[in-house]
Amino acid sequence: MTISTSSLDPSRRFFILSLQRTTSNLLVRILGLNQQPNVHWNYNGSCVFLQTRLLMRSLGLSNRPVTEWTAKEKSQVTESFQDSFNALEKYVTQGEAEGKVVFAKEHCNYIDDPGFDLNTKGFTVQLPDRYANTKSEVSVQNRTVLPNIFLRSWTPIFLIRHPVRLFPSLCRALLEVRKSQMSDVGLDYFLCDMQSQMSLVGTRRLFDWYASDLLAKEHASDPILLDSDDVINETGVTEQLVRLVGLDLAKMKRSWTPAQEAELAQASGSDKVFLETLMTSSGIQKSKAAGDVNIDEEALRWRAEFGNTVGALVEQCVKEAMPDYNYLKSKRLLGM
Repeated sequence: MTISTSSLDPSRRFFILSLQRTTSNLLVRILGLNQQPNVHWNYNGSCVFLQTRLLMRSLGLSNRPVTEWTAKEKSQVTESFQDSFNALEKYVTQGEAEGKVVFAKEHCNYIDDPGFDLNTKGFTVQLPDRYANTKSEVSVQNRTVLPNIFLRSWTPIFLIRHPVRLFPSLCRALLEVRKSQMSDVGLDYFLCDMQSQMSLVGTRRLFDWYASDLLAKEHASDPILLDSDDVINETGVTEQLVRLVGLDLAKMKRSWTPAQEAELAQASGSDKVFLETLMTSSGIQKSKAAGDVNIDEEALRWRAEFGNTVGALVEQCVKEAMPDYNYLKSKRLLGM
């Protein structure tokens, strides 16, 4: 079935934009996307650009600027970004062919253009034929590998989490994955790679791009943005989101049956690390909210848990991210 450009309707395409450990999988579970009528959602539409992130890490590019990459490395990364995009586009067109509203999920740092901050952007993906009558430009403010017209074809749903909970959780998970999958990676390189992920800069820039784009089109409101604490504390924000995007309130979930041992055993190493808390839970865990926290007090706990070097890095990244977090939080959707 041919999908025309008329299907590029942002009211029928919703893009959950987050970072690892922002509780995005919890949000998907609460929204009940798998049970929502007329919604196309499965994990083929979740974080497809991870493969490019893993490729760059395996090639040793996490601590090297693009200007120092070889032609072969640039070609490999460009091809991987395109393959990732093609997988996402295939997923989207499958849902559209069924006449369904499409939900997808991606981490903001996975779609960052590696050369953005060096003014050497060159990894922008090529759009398929159905975008042929549109321009595939990437504006100066767009730091991603996705062309403006593609971003405009989605309604974004941003999800943020307080850095004091976000970054230690990410550190914990990555250290666990490293034990089994990254044992050959030196600590210095591992920390550099992890530090590149402990930032809200990309999230803020993408949010601001969408906000300025909506303003240019005379839309009255900012992009949809949720704070994880509001989701966890059940402030009514998820119900508000459901109403805004036209989902069925009756399909929402606040409790569920934990995964069985056999299901956990089938999960891959990294999936198990990143999904185990949700898979073994029976509902929303209020203890995962940040609440009122003192960063200096938490920093002592991080040093005790991770050691001085890693603990200090987490503290540094948390403090550096707070201005971006507070800015984004001020834009968040509130429950009614």
